[in-house]
Amino acid sequence: MQLDRAGLNRITFAVIGTLAGLAIWGAGEWADAEASRMAQTTHILTWVFFGQVLILSGPLPVRKAGLYAAGLSAIAVSLYFWASFRFDAVPESARSFNTALALLIVASVPLPFFVARETAPGGWRDYAALFDTASSMSLRALGASVFCGLFWLAYRLCEELLGLVGIDFLEALSDKDWFVWTISGLTIGLALQVLNERRQIVTTLRGLIHHLVRLLLPPIALAITVFIVAIPIQGLDAIFGAVSSAATLLAMTIGAIGLITASVDEADENAARHPVFVWTARLLALLLPVLPGVALYAIYVRVAQYGWSPDRVAAATVGSIALGYAVLYALAQIRRHAWRSAIRLANIVMALIATATAAMWLTPLLNAERISAQSHVARYLSGALPLDRLDLWRLEGNWGVAGQEALRRLETLPEDHPAKPGLANRIADYRSGKLLPINEHRTPLPVPSELADDVVIRSVLVRPEGAALPEGIFRNLEEWERRSILDGCDRLVDGQAGCVLVLGTFFEGGPGPQGMLLYARDRTALKLTVMSFMPNEDGSRYETSQGALTLAVGPDGMNPDRIIRALRDGAYDFAPVPWRALSVDGVEFLPDPRARPLSSRETD
Repeated sequence: MQLDRAGLNRITFAVIGTLAGLAIWGAGEWADAEASRMAQTTHILTWVFFGQVLILSGPLPVRKAGLYAAGLSAIAVSLYFWASFRFDAVPESARSFNTALALLIVASVPLPFFVARETAPGGWRDYAALFDTASSMSLRALGASVFCGLFWLAYRLCEELLGLVGIDFLEALSDKDWFVWTISGLTIGLALQVLNERRQIVTTLRGLIHHLVRLLLPPIALAITVFIVAIPIQGLDAIFGAVSSAATLLAMTIGAIGLITASVDEADENAARHPVFVWTARLLALLLPVLPGVALYAIYVRVAQYGWSPDRVAAATVGSIALGYAVLYALAQIRRHAWRSAIRLANIVMALIATATAAMWLTPLLNAERISAQSHVARYLSGALPLDRLDLWRLEGNWGVAGQEALRRLETLPEDHPAKPGLANRIADYRSGKLLPINEHRTPLPVPSELADDVVIRSVLVRPEGAALPEGIFRNLEEWERRSILDGCDRLVDGQAGCVLVLGTFFEGGPGPQGMLLYARDRTALKLTVMSFMPNEDGSRYETSQGALTLAVGPDGMNPDRIIRALRDGAYDFAPVPWRALSVDGVEFLPDPRARPLSSRETD
C-alpha cells in the first residue's frame, strides 16, 4: 500500500510528537530524581526545543524547523540557565513566574520572524506573513491542545466501558507516566499536522475571531473614555488606593492593543471598514497612552512608599513596553490615510523590543532580585525604612543570592553606623525564628518568643471575657496559619479586632478546654474562617484543624461581621446536637448531619 504525501507527513509529525513526549517525560524524571541545575535546565530545554520544532514544522520543512529550533532554544535556555544562578536552590528559580514569562517570550516571539524570513516576499519584516503566521500558530497550538484533551476524555470513557466487563489494561496503561506523555505527544503532533493540511479552515477561523473581537471596540473605547474623564473628577487617590490598580490598567492596555491590532488586520483590504469600528479604533489609539502612564505612576507611588520588589520591577518593565506600544499607536494617527500601516510597523518594532527586554531580564542587566534587595537595604540605611519594617525574610528567603548578599552587608555594618543600633538583635531574632514575614500593607507584629504564641495571644479576643488561655494552644500553628489569623485580626470590625476565640467544652469528656477561632480573612468579609483547637488524649498538646460543619443558617444568611460582633458581645450559647451514634464492637459511626431526614412538608 502506497502512502501519499499527506500520510507520510502525519506519520512524521506523530513520530516527532512521540519523541517529544518521551524526551519530556525522561528529562522530567531526571529532574525530579536529581534536582540539579543541569537536570532542571535539560527538562526545560526539551519542552522548548520540541515545542518549537512542532510549531515551526508545517510552515517550514521539518529539517529547517529543527535547525531554527535548535539555535533559538539553545539561546533561550542558556539565558534561563544563567538567570537560575540568582538562586542557590534550583526549585526557587523554577518557581519564578517572571523568569518563566521572559523565557516564553524569548522562545516564542521570534518564531513568526523565522517563517517570514523563509517564505515571505518581504522577508522577516513582511507584516502580512508575520500576522498570519503568529495567529495561525496560536490557533494550531490551541486546537492541538483541545484535541489532546478530547482524546483523553474518549480514552477515559473507553476505559470505563471495558472496565464494566472486567478488562482493565487501559487503566493499567494510563497509570504509567511514560505512556501518558508519549500518547499526549503523539496526539498533539498528529493534530498539528492535520491543522497544517486544513490551513484554510484555520485562516477562516482566525478571520471569524477577529470580526467578533472587533465588536468589543466601541464598549471598550467608551469605558476608557469614561475612565479618563473621571480621573480629574475623582482624583488619583481613588485609583492608587487599590493595591492592584496598576495590574488592572496594564491588563486593559494589553487588551486594547489586541483590539486595535485585530481592527487593522494584516492588510488594509482585511481591516475593519465600518466607520464605527474605524473611529473607535482611532479614538482608542489616541487615548491609550493614558492607561500605561497612570499605571506607571501608580507603580512609582508604590515604590516611593515601599521600595522595589521583583513584582514591581516586572510591572514597571511591562508598563514601559505597554507605554511604547501606546505612544506609537497614538503617533500613528498623525498619518491620516496610512495610520494602519504605521500601527503595523509599530507592532514589529515593539515585538522586537519586547523580546530584547525579556532577554535582558534573564541577564544581570535586569536582575529584579538584586534591584529589590539593594532598594530595601538602601531605604533602611537612609532612614526611610524603620527597623521594625526591615524584612529579613524576604531578603534571604525570597530574593536569592542578591538578598543573601544584602543581609551579609547589614551584618557587617561598622558599629558606629547610624543604622546599627538594634540591627544585631533583629538579625538574631530572625536567625532564631522569632520573626514573621512582613506584609507591607499591615501593621508589623514581630514574634517575641520562640513559640510565637504571644503575637497571636495579643491579637485575638478571647471569650468568655477574662478566660485564661490553655498553655500552648497556639504552639503547633504553621507559619501560614499564624499569618492567616493575624490578617483576620487586622481586619477591624467596629474598630476592634475581627477575630474571636471561644473557649468551652465542645466534646464531653475531653482532657482539657477546647477552642474555636472565627475570623474573616479577606477584605470583603464574605467568607468566615473557622479553626478548631482540640487537645490530644493526655492534654499535652493541641491539634489544629480548619473548617466547621454549618448545621443551620438564619433567614438573613450568614454575615461574618454580625457573627463576630455577637461573639464579642457574649451573645452565643453552646447548643446540644441531637445526634445518636451507631456503636458496633467498640466502634462508633455518626451519620453526616447534612443528610437529614425530610420534614413532612418537604415530602408533600
